[in-house]
Amino acid sequence: MLQRIKQSPSAVLILLLNRIGHLVLIIYKIAHEKERTLRKVWVIDGRPRGMHYDSYKLYKRAKHEFRNIQQAAYEQYIQQTNDDINKAAACDIRLFWKLIKRNKAVSSKIYPEIIQDDNICNTPESIANAFMDYFSKLYQPDSDEMYDNDTRQQIELDYNKILKCCYEQNVYLPGGIIKESEVDGIIKLLKRRKASGHDKIQHEHLLYGGHTLVRCLTSLFNLVVSKGRIPNGWKLGLLVPLFKGNNKPKTSPDSYRPITLLPCVLKVFEHVIKSRLLLYVFDGSVFPNPQQQGFQKYLGCLTASFNLHENYIS
Repeated sequence: MLQRIKQSPSAVLILLLNRIGHLVLIIYKIAHEKERTLRKVWVIDGRPRGMHYDSYKLYKRAKHEFRNIQQAAYEQYIQQTNDDINKAAACDIRLFWKLIKRNKAVSSKIYPEIIQDDNICNTPESIANAFMDYFSKLYQPDSDEMYDNDTRQQIELDYNKILKCCYEQNVYLPGGIIKESEVDGIIKLLKRRKASGHDKIQHEHLLYGGHTLVRCLTSLFNLVVSKGRIPNGWKLGLLVPLFKGNNKPKTSPDSYRPITLLPCVLKVFEHVIKSRLLLYVFDGSVFPNPQQQGFQKYLGCLTASFNLHENYIS
């Protein structure tokens, strides 16, 4: 059979290529070998041009057949890849994303250059320092330019009153102390394969930590609430700059969006606070106001414009 293929690797080979997957590599190699062999004959013959030369005609025919087989192999590969992705999307989401990432273009691992204050940074340490300086200046605005002095003093006074009230009255979370069942339920909803914070603790550590870990976290959360103090380690995050795209210059820090990776334990604690607020505070009867559209689920600028049009314009 292979001898027949060597003699006429044309439409028959393409048909075999589409139907017999395990012969793809063999057929491809045979066609490529024949094309290279006939090319050597054509070169030895003086590289003549024109279909009336046998060496030129045989070489061009073999090259055309090889290109057809190469194109058919590529189309078969793409079709098989798409079929695998479609199957994985229905039954294995982890395999689905693995196949998607495998077919994405590989980005360069070389550190780019960042220009900060006319200084060129091209080492990991200098680039990290450049981003640190840029984001530090960006997120530390001058408060005197944002607020008048009287408003600022009133806000600070109200804030200090709240702290003093919580400290003296030992006000706890609405709903009482945090229960182990709450913490356990939130941990079970954590997504796997997520980046960790600076403490290197991942969601999988909490998911497989067992009841002992749940009990310890519950005691820690209740202690944080009773003392009214957040651990310093929870206030630290890893800042990862992500390129914004849209043909922005990669050498400018302004072209990157800062993403902060916080500790996983803090995320669980925040979910506990959120669930209590949604259940006991954000019930809709008193707070928030029914007309408030910002920071509300399923509400936004569009619904606010509808309310404005119906209640006032109409």
